[in-house]
Amino acid sequence: MKKILITCNTHFQLIVAIQLRLTLLANDSVSIAISNYSNSSFDVYKKLKDSNLFTQYIFVRTKQSKTIKNRVSTLLKIIIGYDSIWKSIETNYFDEIIYYNQDYSIYLLYKQLAKINPEIKCSNYEEGILSYNSLGGGNNKRSYFTSLVWDLFRRKKPGTNISSFYCFYPDSYFGNIKTIRIPLISQNSKLPEILKIIFNYSLNNNLYNRKYIYFSSVYDKEGGSPIGELNLVTKIADFVGKDNLLVKVHPRDDISRFINSGLTVDINSSIPWEAIQLGNDFSNNVFLTANSGSVISVTLLQDKAPRVYFMYKLCNLEGNQNAQNTANRINQVIRSSIIAGKKSIFIANRLEEIL
Repeated sequence: MKKILITCNTHFQLIVAIQLRLTLLANDSVSIAISNYSNSSFDVYKKLKDSNLFTQYIFVRTKQSKTIKNRVSTLLKIIIGYDSIWKSIETNYFDEIIYYNQDYSIYLLYKQLAKINPEIKCSNYEEGILSYNSLGGGNNKRSYFTSLVWDLFRRKKPGTNISSFYCFYPDSYFGNIKTIRIPLISQNSKLPEILKIIFNYSLNNNLYNRKYIYFSSVYDKEGGSPIGELNLVTKIADFVGKDNLLVKVHPRDDISRFINSGLTVDINSSIPWEAIQLGNDFSNNVFLTANSGSVISVTLLQDKAPRVYFMYKLCNLEGNQNAQNTANRINQVIRSSIIAGKKSIFIANRLEEIL
């Protein structure tokens, strides 16, 4: 029996972590660390503790306000190579760490646990199929600076010994890391019921009976110049009728801008869509998005799947490099053998195609 620690920064990472626990890691001692990166993460953490799924539950505050005091404090922690957020596991022995985001906290966690077990393994796991060939997810200034400091002090970095990549579709990964296939979510899986308890939601059929569901991204706020997503959504509403359209707002997007435009928004927008879609039938709906990967994460796992349209060609990505990178990954995935077997996933060139 191995002792494993899985870290989660997002709700979808938690979903994958639970699926790992229920399947491949069912006979191991698995602990989980949930960060404050996502909204309502502490409430999710408290409910997860009641599930008795994991051996140890850890809540870590890796996301801090950007005050001068916090910036200086983070700088000192990076130089020293220690952060008290991991104090609760200072003496724990682990055989393996599994994570997606290689942010500065993972460096500090690895350094701490490697003192106890110098042979500890590091592994990545997926955050949706669009993440396969951009592993790490820690490409920000703080992570970059941490890497430079680690090189300066000649400290061993966690990314230098990645042993495995856990994913649902190994054939869609083109890197050099050994892949381990995560079993797909079966119809009799415990996962949907666990997620209903953790995220505390019930399905409002009247809300989801609207034929078209639009999933917003963050690229009107992040990654460069706004791509004009709100303008796209209002055009869709005028085209299909506002009564036929529901907007699922991204957790980091501004929900008020859609409400102020007279659009109906999903009251469960703070809950990951994957948790809602699992175990429910949306085969009569049409999913629309500029470039959000959440529309296909569960759709690929379901026999009765909705039609899905990526609509980034109807936006202006020219001044937003992150949005362009995501569009390129969508193109790669659409051309892959995984999507080739799904005749319901498209890239829209014109608004009329969604009818």
